[in-house]
This record gives sequence, C-alpha cells and structure tokens, in this order.
Amino acid sequence: MTLTAGDILAAKDFKTKEIEVPAWGGSVFIRTFSGKDADIIEEASLEIKRGGSVKGLRSLFLILSVCDKEGNLLFDSSQAEAIEEKNGDALTLLMNEIMSLNFITEEEIDKLEKK
Repeated sequence: MTLTAGDILAAKDFKTKEIEVPAWGGSVFIRTFSGKDADIIEEASLEIKRGGSVKGLRSLFLILSVCDKEGNLLFDSSQAEAIEEKNGDALTLLMNEIMSLNFITEEEIDKLEKK
C-alpha cells in the first residue's frame, strides 16, 4: 500500500515504554522523539561534545519524552527547574532509558559531530 501525505500525518507512530522508577514509588511512560525533538537533542549533544554546558540535559530528555499511556507529554519547558530538583538517580535512569528507546548512542553522537 502506498501511503499518502494524509496517511503519514495521521499515523500514530510514537512508540511508548513503561519504566519503573523505584525512587518515585511507581512507573512512568516514555515515548520516542518527534523529528523536531530529535533535532533538539542532537544539537544539545553536539554542544556538549564541543565542551558546552550539560546543565538541564536530564530535564530536557524528560520534557521531550515522559508521557501518559497514550503518548501525551506530561511536562513542558516551564517545569525544567522543578524536574532538575528531583532525585538524580531517577533522572539518570530515565535519561538512559529514553536514549535507548530513541537509539541514541555515543557512536551516533560522534557521527553527527563529523557531519
């Protein structure tokens, strides 16, 4: 079946995964990035590789990925500072799971840097 632009734009194409977060006493869902979100993460990753700041990276990952069961994002950028105040182990756990779900590896970041 050949897809039309309408078919593509209407597709529910985000993959979600439930992650247990022991520090928070429950689980949350994460989802794959949109193309726009992936661009934001790639740019942040390149900035870090160039020696830039890592401040706010974990909250950025959570803002762009933590969602409800239907894939609707739970946080927005106005909550970044509040997210950054949460348990560091929980934030790192989720960031690592988000990276895995989105196939983000050190190798991928190195490839971007070379481009």
